[in-house]
Amino acid sequence: MTTISLGHFGDARREAAGILLHDRLVGNCARGVSVRGLGGDRAGEIRLTRFLHNDAVSIEEMVATAAARTAERCEGRDVLVIQDTTVVRSDGGGGLYLHVAIAVDGADGMLLGLVHASFLNREHGKRATREARAIDDKQSQRWLDGAQAAARVCASARRITMIADRESDIAPVISACLRQKCIWCRRIGSPDGCSRAVNMAAGTRYPALCTTRPPWKFLWRAPEIPGGAQKTKVF
Repeated sequence: MTTISLGHFGDARREAAGILLHDRLVGNCARGVSVRGLGGDRAGEIRLTRFLHNDAVSIEEMVATAAARTAERCEGRDVLVIQDTTVVRSDGGGGLYLHVAIAVDGADGMLLGLVHASFLNREHGKRATREARAIDDKQSQRWLDGAQAAARVCASARRITMIADRESDIAPVISACLRQKCIWCRRIGSPDGCSRAVNMAAGTRYPALCTTRPPWKFLWRAPEIPGGAQKTKVF
């Protein structure tokens, strides 16, 4: 059976514990996650607890290790890099969030792997000062980090298309995509809505994006899920 390492962490024993954790996570699938359950027994629980609390074990190493595998799979492909943010723990508008970028084969939809990931601690009371702060002092930086990671990790791809939510509609992100020859595609509010993203040729906010060919948009209808209505997303 192929073993998947979460990272090296400077020690063979820690790497082995990471392999065990990855194996248990995959085997557990979507049935809920707890260290006790993943450990299997008391010895396994203690082993995983020590691994996760070890200062040498870092999220950055795990992400870099996964991204290196993704880079190998991107070679020669048309790659879609999809970014989004999810809630890990909510606290009334604040809390802990996870932002990820994954790579998908544009031809068949196959998941190629992780490109970028970061945790965000959202705090109350910063909205009033957002216009005065630089992007690297805002959580909007996550979209730029994802775009830069896409160019780096998927460098061997034939073409990169970044797909992101409407929060990514900020000048530094679009400029980064242009410099890296990455296609930028983001969701807008509604099928009939007017957006900077689809009206850039008529506007002046991003004059560098105006080309001889007008921007375009398309509708994507998400598959229906049991008990839920079909949703339409506009890009």
